[in-house]
Amino acid sequence: MLVEGAFAVPIILLIVLAVLEFGMYFTSASATTSASRDGARYGVAHYARRSDPLVVSDEIRQVVERDLGSLTGFGTPTQMWIYRAEADGSPAGVGDCEVDCARYTWDGSAFAYDVTSDPWDDANACLLPGVPIDDLGVIVEVRHRPVSGTIGTGVRTIRERTVLRLEPLPTPQC
Repeated sequence: MLVEGAFAVPIILLIVLAVLEFGMYFTSASATTSASRDGARYGVAHYARRSDPLVVSDEIRQVVERDLGSLTGFGTPTQMWIYRAEADGSPAGVGDCEVDCARYTWDGSAFAYDVTSDPWDDANACLLPGVPIDDLGVIVEVRHRPVSGTIGTGVRTIRERTVLRLEPLPTPQC
């Protein structure tokens, strides 16, 4: 009986730690996805209605931060982008988030606006013949530290992107 226990206990412990590790990773991934989606949902409803893109970008930041509050101590936000999306969902322009994009980086307690970013200030949400309505994208990035190291020891980066079409404005507002 003691011999069987000596073989079974390490295997059972490994399985329990693996389940715990996967659960914590799944929690971080789920919170990151939810934050990206909720930020984009808020953004498409409000972005074109505001005259100052920094005001609505800050409101989106608050929505994302509230969602990321569900992260366990093993997930740490690193950055967030709010941008005008191309047809394939990538940020507009050449490179990563250089044009029509508000960048935020995590300062340990909240996202801080990167003053070198170029916020998107001419969003089109008007139903005009031959002119497509713009798409808004939100990217949220979180670093997840392993709990026990049973399924890998390295920090994993979780990066979620949500792209949605802006809600059309009523004709009098166009």
